[in-house]
Amino acid sequence: MTIKKEKEQPFPEKLPTYPRPIYPFIRVSSKGQIVIPKKFREMCDIEIGDLLYVYVKDKIITLSRIDMDTYEKMLKTFVRGKK
Repeated sequence: MTIKKEKEQPFPEKLPTYPRPIYPFIRVSSKGQIVIPKKFREMCDIEIGDLLYVYVKDKIITLSRIDMDTYEKMLKTFVRGKK
């Protein structure tokens, strides 16, 4: 998996606009959980049981849907790195 190095900014210069009624803000629950709005899940083809890769840099959280093959390759890399 290749991660593109982008110009580092806390937020995009111009916020994207979405067709209504998408509200691009979500709250964190008391348990630390979030809900990805249905329209965003549909836009990214995220379905029940899908795996998401969580990447954090400079307090910015990025979620990416990954397939099982990619997950298994990444898991092997992480396990090898711990030995």
